[in-house]
Amino acid sequence: MSRYNDFPQTVTTNSGAIIKLRRIERKDSYLVKKLNRAIVKKGEGVVLNLNEVPDDDLFWDKKVAGWLKYRNNLFIAAEELGKIIGTADISRMNANSLAHNGILTIGVHPEKQGQGVGRLLFNAVMEWAKRETIYRITLYTLANNNRAIELFCSGGFRKIQLRKNFVIINGQPFDDVVMEWISTKYKLSGMP
Repeated sequence: MSRYNDFPQTVTTNSGAIIKLRRIERKDSYLVKKLNRAIVKKGEGVVLNLNEVPDDDLFWDKKVAGWLKYRNNLFIAAEELGKIIGTADISRMNANSLAHNGILTIGVHPEKQGQGVGRLLFNAVMEWAKRETIYRITLYTLANNNRAIELFCSGGFRKIQLRKNFVIINGQPFDDVVMEWISTKYKLSGMP
């Protein structure tokens, strides 16, 4: 069972900004839309084009409602002065036999990148995952997203696969990296 009482948390970024980490609510769909469109518009570290991120409030309301439907997942926001400046989520795999696995996604508004917001989100979701018996977390990032890769490696993730020319954005191929974290409490047979 998810322990959402871990949130809200009030934290401070590297630049001294006071950030509230809190659980996403359905009423946040408009702010989640704005954040995602800003991230994709900048075009760094993401695999979507802006036309793939609709500017449609109903679409985002349904999307956020869909994410929230799965109570064993975590979907949090970093909020500053009433604006969502970043989100992070860990989505568990649905089958009971796979529920110890999660997929991690983090996004930070371009104007707030490099200020520690991503690290605060990352640390919060990883602490939650460790308490929630998620023993393996996988993520995907573009191979040229060095800042994200450094963050994930600092938290115990390791690169497990480089996929050459896996992503094509505006006709240009990019490599991506599959990264994985495995809890020290969990050992698979045959693992080093």
